[in-house]
Amino acid sequence: MTNSPILSVQGVSRRFGSLVAVNKVSFDVREGTLMSLIGPNGAGKSTIFNLVTNYLSLTEGRVLFRGQRIDTLATQKIAHLGVARAFQIARPFRGLTVHDNVKVGALFGRTGPREVESVIDDALRLTGLVHLAQAQASSLSIGHLRKLELARAVAARPTLLLADEPLAGLVPTESDEILASFRALVARGTTVLLVEHDMVSVMKISDRVVVLDAGELIADGTPQDVVQDPRVISAYLGQEALER
Repeated sequence: MTNSPILSVQGVSRRFGSLVAVNKVSFDVREGTLMSLIGPNGAGKSTIFNLVTNYLSLTEGRVLFRGQRIDTLATQKIAHLGVARAFQIARPFRGLTVHDNVKVGALFGRTGPREVESVIDDALRLTGLVHLAQAQASSLSIGHLRKLELARAVAARPTLLLADEPLAGLVPTESDEILASFRALVARGTTVLLVEHDMVSVMKISDRVVVLDAGELIADGTPQDVVQDPRVISAYLGQEALER
């Protein structure tokens, strides 16, 4: 592991006709860290994820993964390089067991040799789903569905994991369990880029925070610096953030 950028987003923009969803955004994600991407609804956070994984094509700019340009690659080729995504809305194969859903990630993730059952077991342990391995995905609670979405991404054996609002709708104990999984991932060398609205959790777990507003980057720094930035307070946190 080095402290060099594993992901470099360079001047990326995405326009939908006259609507500018992302406007010339640049940031680096350092290897072996957890960085959070925050901002109000509609700020462009999920669009950034879509651009990094080429679910959407860039209007301008470029995206580099370990120095290689990836915005011109097919989404599955980006996954084969070691970029995995846990989606905001979990869409498991509801007729399959938890085990077999995670197996999909193990089979179609980063290329290279792996022992599939060992990869599945590891992902289930890390996300606390071992006891539900043979349960149908259709029977899971919201909290367990969030864990399953994360487990499928972990089973893809990513070096970079993009997680889109993994704590949405969870009670505090469930959020703490997901955060523990992220800490374990980072401890063993996986880099995490997180989109999240739960600022308490963002402050707990982030090495760095990037803030978007109306498609533009307005702050990039440590959690402590970002929450005191007047632009961030005005655009996202509100004056009450200073009074807590």
